[in-house]
Amino acid sequence: MKAFTFILVILLAMNSFADEGSSGHDVQAADVHHDDGHTSTVVWQVFGCILAGIAVLEVLFRSVLKKPFVGTLTKVDEMIPLILPALFAGLLCFTGFKNEWFSADFSWMKDHAVNHASLLVLWFFFSVLGAEIIIPRIRAAGAFVGLATLGGVAWPIVFTFGTISLVNYGYELGYSYTMIAFVALGAGATDVPMSLGAMKIVSRVLPTATAGLALDALRILAVGDDVAGVALMAGVHGTNINLDFVALEGVILSVAYFFGTHGYYEVREGDQPGEIARTYYRDVTVRQPLIWWGLAVLNTYVLYRAGLEPMLGGCLIFVCSPTKVKHQVEKLLLQPSLVLLLFFAFIAGGIDILDANAIGPVTWAVFVGGFAGKFKGIIIGALKGHSYLDAKSEYKGFPIAGTTAFSLCASANGTVAIIFVATALFKGGITVDLAAQATLGYLFTVVATFVFASLFWAYGRFNQFAAD
Repeated sequence: MKAFTFILVILLAMNSFADEGSSGHDVQAADVHHDDGHTSTVVWQVFGCILAGIAVLEVLFRSVLKKPFVGTLTKVDEMIPLILPALFAGLLCFTGFKNEWFSADFSWMKDHAVNHASLLVLWFFFSVLGAEIIIPRIRAAGAFVGLATLGGVAWPIVFTFGTISLVNYGYELGYSYTMIAFVALGAGATDVPMSLGAMKIVSRVLPTATAGLALDALRILAVGDDVAGVALMAGVHGTNINLDFVALEGVILSVAYFFGTHGYYEVREGDQPGEIARTYYRDVTVRQPLIWWGLAVLNTYVLYRAGLEPMLGGCLIFVCSPTKVKHQVEKLLLQPSLVLLLFFAFIAGGIDILDANAIGPVTWAVFVGGFAGKFKGIIIGALKGHSYLDAKSEYKGFPIAGTTAFSLCASANGTVAIIFVATALFKGGITVDLAAQATLGYLFTVVATFVFASLFWAYGRFNQFAAD
């Protein structure tokens, strides 16, 4: 429970900008609920209920079963990705079932406060993700992950724009190319929580070393993908970009890298002026965890003021942090972030899939463009990048099975792509019916990712038994 107390302290520190909502998400559409007077109240009620519920369950589990609730949940999640049933639970509650608890207005696509609360939850998830990324491994992955990330962002956007344009022309839907472009931008996103959940399935049939490298590659791609997504959203939808804070963000990341990853500077000394008698390196690595936690909160605030997405504020700092700090972040946030992530998945399922406007030709165009385009872009980029790797790189002998698994798991557009759609809707850039169809299409990419991950697992198990 110390970890949850620590989370609450961070949330309170972030409250100065939490009640104003996510940057660049000004709600203007008539059917989107946004009440500035109640936004902060709703957000804190949501988190209050989560923390209170976890506390009650923790006490019950320890009293009756003699086991920790959160620890048990984490162990189960290692075997079965719990994020998928949490998503389906949200779909069940919001589909064809309307009451005072799960009304359409509580859907995260329509209520700005709930939308913002779900993004605050991702702050903790991405902070853990950042702590798990080690910069030397980024260097080792090099062009392999670099070109995979580039292909996974650029190609699905182009491909989805094409598929939507084809059905738009064939069915004479009348959507403008600007509207189509707003929707297609979401195809460049990767739903990191869902992708990591799918990776838990395929990793069971991969050799341990291959599974570890594939997981590292997925984490690196996830951060690079989301940074690219933030840049895209800021460029297309950002109306309050503050260049002074953007510059300050660059300074903060440079400082974090120097004192966390680089950690030294060269000292040259001599007995006489101009003489260099000895050269040595002075260690300047900052290893005090409290300083890094403070820097993470500060960076989150700076991203918000810059007009960018603050949910990456902790992640970008902890990527640069020293090993001691990374271990503390994982120790404090790994288990609690899973519980909060399940809340995010439930809210992300706040979509009525029986809505008459939700299924149409655009739904399938988005699904095909998002999933197939993402997979093709990543695997082609990864294979091309593999040829540019240094001979000493761990990924030089990376097998095609690992590349395929990595590409499949990263092909879930999901909730992150839906954020693009919701933002375009909030800004009045697309119509409600187009948003509904695009939302369901991107949601289907998550289902496809888990289906193919399960088929990959079954194929691996069958081959293993055949070999035995």
